[in-house]
Amino acid sequence: MKNKIEVKPALSLINIEKVDDRYKVTFAGKRHQFNEYINKVMMVEEKDYDIENKAWFFDEDGIKVIKSLFKVPEKPTAIPVSIKKEVSGYESMGKNLKLQPYEYQKEAIKYIVDTHETLLILPCGAGKSCTGIGAYLELKERGKVSGPGMIIVKASLKYQWHKEVEKFSDLKSKVVLSSKEVAAPILTKIKRRENTLKKLLKNNPKDSKVTEIQKEIINLKKESIKVFKDQFKEADLFVLNYETLREKDVSQELRQANVEYIFADEVQYIKSKDSKRSKAVSEFSDVPYKVGATATPVGKNPEDLYGIFRFVSPETFPKWGNFSALYIKYAGYGKVVGFKNLDKLREKIAPSLFIKSKEEVANFLPKLVVMQRYCEFEPAQRKMYINITQKIDELKEQEKAIRANFKTEGDSLNNPELAKVEALILAHQTFAQQLANSEELFTLSESEMASQFITGAKSNKMEILVELVEEIISSGEKVAIYSRFKKMQDIIIKRFAKEFPDVKIAQIHGGFTSEERYEEAYTKFRDNDNFKVLLASNAGAEGINLSHCKYLIEIEPAESYAIQTQRHGRLERSDSIHDTVFVYQLICNDSWDEVALKIVTKKEAFDIKLIRE
Repeated sequence: MKNKIEVKPALSLINIEKVDDRYKVTFAGKRHQFNEYINKVMMVEEKDYDIENKAWFFDEDGIKVIKSLFKVPEKPTAIPVSIKKEVSGYESMGKNLKLQPYEYQKEAIKYIVDTHETLLILPCGAGKSCTGIGAYLELKERGKVSGPGMIIVKASLKYQWHKEVEKFSDLKSKVVLSSKEVAAPILTKIKRRENTLKKLLKNNPKDSKVTEIQKEIINLKKESIKVFKDQFKEADLFVLNYETLREKDVSQELRQANVEYIFADEVQYIKSKDSKRSKAVSEFSDVPYKVGATATPVGKNPEDLYGIFRFVSPETFPKWGNFSALYIKYAGYGKVVGFKNLDKLREKIAPSLFIKSKEEVANFLPKLVVMQRYCEFEPAQRKMYINITQKIDELKEQEKAIRANFKTEGDSLNNPELAKVEALILAHQTFAQQLANSEELFTLSESEMASQFITGAKSNKMEILVELVEEIISSGEKVAIYSRFKKMQDIIIKRFAKEFPDVKIAQIHGGFTSEERYEEAYTKFRDNDNFKVLLASNAGAEGINLSHCKYLIEIEPAESYAIQTQRHGRLERSDSIHDTVFVYQLICNDSWDEVALKIVTKKEAFDIKLIRE
């Protein structure tokens, strides 16, 4: 009996089918690729050829070599459910958090407190931040730790976590930057003075300013050191990204601060045992309480676990040589062709694992979960944003002065001067929002004013978008991305072509006919597994059913509560195939995003008070 077990990879030369206890391999490439196919097949010793079917047959060991030779992607190895453990006595966990955790988060907190070394496996959107913050707070209140804790995250999420600490607790957190980042303004002053000093010493070394500038440089250097070291004082939790931890002066200061708890978010970032990132984190493996949190601990193969456990529980696998000998199968020249003793590997890691499945978490979560992901402006963008908002304030003063000349509101309706000022206010508000999204919107703009707001700095919002989409796609789900700016679709498509070349993208905007909307939303995004992303303007906020989609991302807050409700309503539907759907709002700190979000929140409060209550 034939049972097709594997979908042919897009670029593979072969098809694989399982026939009883053997594997049938047939050529699926183009004519000019046949020699490559034959040469690789001939490299496997144990094989049989079926003339009638024009196919080769291999046993279990042979097919593993074939998959390796033809680079057939393996499905991620899932951690078996059987290694889950019951947790008791967790009911009071997190009682002092500002927002009470769900039951499964209480279980996780209790497990971390009791276990010391935890690999926390929760699905996307399950609230790892509440668990990580709650665990440290519980440890501190019980007197199990007296020193500060450290939260290690992806670079784009450090300010997000800083806000999460404020949201869930009264703990004081500090975002830790490298010495160059935190003292950047001072280092710029030092460089300017050094250049001035160099010129003086060359042209007039006896100038009285020489000594003065030398003293200024010394004082500025002392100030830069102080600014750097002050980051590590008077904080309960230090938040930093993996790359910052690689800096020697940062790791030294953290050592001196006596860190006693580490929560490494997206811990799969250290799965590569030879990476600098992995080595930097593993240097803190002696900290009393360690948590590695992830949704996908095994990305490609069980080998990933070694790098993760070198931090979480170094005693589990003390030496790489022993790990590789016990669990990895090699062919000639050290080529990995498979894995072995997986049952033993599972037993070995079980004491450190806390796992909750998507189904288990869904029982606790509401139908719709809305979360924010935060980023920061680059310094040049921060200055530009201040300039734009100052211009808006000036224009509003002009508007106020013009309106003071009118006796009635009707007198102002056809006033060209007022209309011009109001148009400029609206334009600058739009520029402020576009700056928070991506400066590429200015280069694509038809407005002659737009080019003056280009700083040349990267968009940090685009960085967190890429990381979030990667996380969602890796979990096997699809995502709808909304922005009021149609040209954001062009920017995203261009970036995703580099980041996700195999992912196809559907689009909806105001220029589409009803037939084209249907084609994009249903024929492509809903029914075609290759289409993982739907890009939509507000034209896609109504009239489409995304009941199959679990995740929605808003590049910027909606212009109104009504539009936000319509956007979210594409996922939150009675016929949704998901128990819980998630909305991520991308927010740039201290930007127009926060202004827009406050407006929407205020309108939502009116709706709740006047209608829903």
